[in-house]
Amino acid sequence: KGEPYERAMAYTYMGLVYLRRGDLDNARAALNLALLADRSSKGDKEEYRDDFALGHYLIGKTFLKLGEADNAQISFDKVKKYMPKNPFADPAQSRDSNFTLLVEMGCGPSKHPDPFVGTVDMIAVCKYPERYAEVWVDGTKLGRTAQVVDLNRQAKTSGHSQRDTAQAAKGVAVT
Repeated sequence: KGEPYERAMAYTYMGLVYLRRGDLDNARAALNLALLADRSSKGDKEEYRDDFALGHYLIGKTFLKLGEADNAQISFDKVKKYMPKNPFADPAQSRDSNFTLLVEMGCGPSKHPDPFVGTVDMIAVCKYPERYAEVWVDGTKLGRTAQVVDLNRQAKTSGHSQRDTAQAAKGVAVT
């Protein structure tokens, strides 16, 4: 249950657990479920139904480990499409790396009642000024992070269902 972006993240965490265990087939399955959850965005916002770059990035890394370079390239191309400034969306660079560090920064979206209708969940976006973290190991700067997903954007672009519309109409009628 939950919103598409919430389900996508839950499956992403499951995929990370499988990756950590070295279970690549189940990692791929969980990450595919994350992408499927994102594709279930509600309403008519077709352009947002496959924009979960973090899922594409991690499944691309998984495809590389499985020796499926063509599938990895497709995944990394989608990362480049949705996060064009991300320098890590290069399969050659990922193929040669033996370490991936994921840093969660900021705060995620939250739901609040609509102030006028009262029954519809409104997505509240949280402000967070930092855009990257610098990574240091033993006093040596290794580089900086690059954004792979913005959950606030994912929440705002998940669309509205018929249930949401019905709730809004009911709230207006009651008001």
